[in-house]
Amino acid sequence: MNCPKDKLFKIIFATLALIVGTAQAHAFGLGFSAGTGTETWENSDGYDGDRDVSNVGFLLDTGVSTDKVYNYRFTLMKEENSANGGTLDLKGYATTHDFCFSLLNTKQMRVWVGPELKAAYYKDLSLNNSSASISGHATGIGVGPAVGVNVHMPRVVTFSLTASYYLLSAYSGDFDKGVVNNSFDVDSHGLYINASVIFRTNE
Repeated sequence: MNCPKDKLFKIIFATLALIVGTAQAHAFGLGFSAGTGTETWENSDGYDGDRDVSNVGFLLDTGVSTDKVYNYRFTLMKEENSANGGTLDLKGYATTHDFCFSLLNTKQMRVWVGPELKAAYYKDLSLNNSSASISGHATGIGVGPAVGVNVHMPRVVTFSLTASYYLLSAYSGDFDKGVVNNSFDVDSHGLYINASVIFRTNE
């Protein structure tokens, strides 16, 4: 599951270029996002337990207020994944990919559901119960259902709220504590809430 940082950024920028090149102008939107979540890690000795997740970043949406049934949302975030009563904290970057199908479209609101995929790379690992410095990295993936509500304001502003629950997700990483190499592979699940402000290309 390890992913070199330069390769990750190439994937991100290639994805952005593809979205920009194919998005319909009347539906296109850019914005800012912030969120929080809770996770449970399982099946890894010493690193099991509850986690707190927080993120902030920007998003790109191909169908903020379109009357089309389908839209795609890409989010790039700076993320912190912290142990709640445990030891290992992770800081890095994550991307989410929402494949959205509308349930309701009006001039004031768009409601959608669909699967969400997540890919993350953490380059800053720390032990919150120890003063010892460690070096390492970790990767994470996840998939689960998501539901979102877009509320359209006058002019070009949309407020959006998204909730997702990852039924299948996992983390893998390696780090050095002194001269000892440690690794972990965990399964996880969790609930996440994100709020966004999106600027539409037009009304």
